[in-house]
Amino acid sequence: MIDKETLDSFISSLSLLDEQVYFEMAGSYLGKIPTPFDKQKLHLKIASVFHNEQFISNLITRLDEVDLLLVNAAYFISNIGEETLISLFKSEHPYGYLKKKVVNLEERLILVPSYTHPHKVCLNQLLLQPFEHMVIDRTILFPSSEDVPYVFSSQFPHYLQAVYSIVIHNKKEKAMRENLNLISSKIENLPFAIPDGVEARLREVLLSFSLKHGHNREYMSHFFSLDIYSLLTYVLNLYNTAFTSLFSCDTSTERLSSFFRILSDVLGTYKISDETILRRGIGLCSAAADIEVYDNDEFFRLMTLCAVHRSRTPAGTQHKGVVDSDFTFTYHPGMLKYEYHPIHYYARITSWDVVVAYTIDKNTIFHAFDYGFSVDQIIGDLDTIAHNDNQLLKEQIEHFRSEYDQIRIYDGITVCVDERLERIIEGYHPLNQYVIKKLAAGVFLFNREQEIYWKKEFDHIGIFDLPRTITGASSKEDFLLPVKDDEVKVTLKRIKADSKAHERLAKLKLKEEKMVNDLKTIVTRNFPQKSVQEELLRKIEEKIIVLPSQIEAPIHSSHIIQASGFDFSKKIRVIKTALDQPDLFVEIKMINDEEEFVTLTCDIISYSGNGDDGVVVVRHIPQKNEITIPVGKIFMIRTIRKSIFF
Repeated sequence: MIDKETLDSFISSLSLLDEQVYFEMAGSYLGKIPTPFDKQKLHLKIASVFHNEQFISNLITRLDEVDLLLVNAAYFISNIGEETLISLFKSEHPYGYLKKKVVNLEERLILVPSYTHPHKVCLNQLLLQPFEHMVIDRTILFPSSEDVPYVFSSQFPHYLQAVYSIVIHNKKEKAMRENLNLISSKIENLPFAIPDGVEARLREVLLSFSLKHGHNREYMSHFFSLDIYSLLTYVLNLYNTAFTSLFSCDTSTERLSSFFRILSDVLGTYKISDETILRRGIGLCSAAADIEVYDNDEFFRLMTLCAVHRSRTPAGTQHKGVVDSDFTFTYHPGMLKYEYHPIHYYARITSWDVVVAYTIDKNTIFHAFDYGFSVDQIIGDLDTIAHNDNQLLKEQIEHFRSEYDQIRIYDGITVCVDERLERIIEGYHPLNQYVIKKLAAGVFLFNREQEIYWKKEFDHIGIFDLPRTITGASSKEDFLLPVKDDEVKVTLKRIKADSKAHERLAKLKLKEEKMVNDLKTIVTRNFPQKSVQEELLRKIEEKIIVLPSQIEAPIHSSHIIQASGFDFSKKIRVIKTALDQPDLFVEIKMINDEEEFVTLTCDIISYSGNGDDGVVVVRHIPQKNEITIPVGKIFMIRTIRKSIFF
């Protein structure tokens, strides 16, 4: 008995099919459809085929290794665009080959159109339960090895702090850039094929942001207090806004934060140590979070700079650094669990390598005092992040304070009030934190940078009409708040579980050769007509026919037209067919100018000439570049459907 909700979902997907496509599909599973017919009953008949145990067993038996990759990816993501599904594996297989495999899964109704997400596909709902038992296996998507695995990195916030340390402790922008390039060059260089300029772009974004906000203590404290996912989301949005090359600008912060959460979960669950599998994992996670990535190479490199690194040691095993006798603070960012501390205000970054080093001296401590830090706050922070208790450094900081207090220059706003408001200000704790100093009776010096906040506190106590300052209230852009954990579109619990599906499938595959030979024997014995034989044998080879009951003379001829050798008239027919039907690609096999044998997947743009003297202009997919090809150079050409559903 088919579950009603599952059946309704399957029928909803079938209802989205074009009439011609629907009856092609129905013919493959039900044979010739007599008229008149009740379409609702046809839906139920097709559903009953996908509930037949022998059919499902044979269908699963005919899944090959690439089918398994695509099916597991579609299961992981739930609803996915065809091109996104192809992009996940394009570094492992040619585009044209993957396109044919996806279309073939659609022809077999293993993938069906999603009725909840327009122009996306999902796994046939009737196959979910048997697939979970026999097909869905985490080791297919994420095979493990004994190499050093990739982990979700907590190093990036430490790198950001180093950037702000450079900004705070260097007055000239040229010096800032030189120091930033120096520490950037020390970051672990991972052996990937790297698009030019990604690191430089990231440095430019971070420097621009730090120059704009680095001197605003409250703003940056808020920024560094974000959880790691929100912090990475904010930086990724900054990068995308600056260069608009990664994903759509309207991609929500919730989706980006979901992506980082899923990626962290995947890297924490699976032992991924191969670059290809890491690329696949990043692609799967971005698709699961419904992010359309425009440049996969650039996105991958950014992730290896910001969110992913190799490590056998999880973050958090070393919680503190060490203060040396020369007042240098050192720690290992890969092992230190990130928690916000304001070291960039009172120490200058001097080394960024396997170990990071900050130097504390008179100038850096004076800078911290400039930003409103007290001696107790600096010493308290050092006690939090350092193993050892350096009494000499503490005494030195106290000495620096006495020197600093000899002359004080405040950048604030004086507020003069009457006796009643003076008592209110002194007694209202939320306002106290913004008061730099009480200068005299009824005269307070308020922090200029925080004007927008202390004016709000005046609002809370009923004082609405404050005079304007000379400069006006400082403007402050809306800051990213930590996003709530939204319900992502993928159930990680299902795919986390250890599965023996691959082993069960391997046993089932032993029967495949005999099953295919039996089907071919039935065709050759019962259908002597060559054209009928060819069509039925093609459907067996393409795994559409998996039961003897499906073997009936086809009503519709194949959409595939192929020509090779010296049959130039048929080659031209293939070209003109693809030119007239925009739902068709062509696959061309030829010798290129470098005398290499290549296979191209193309859109036909135009054809001119005659016979082997003709010339065809194509658009190479997915690169989109146009190529002019003499027909005489084409070894083989055939049509490929772009999609069954869309």
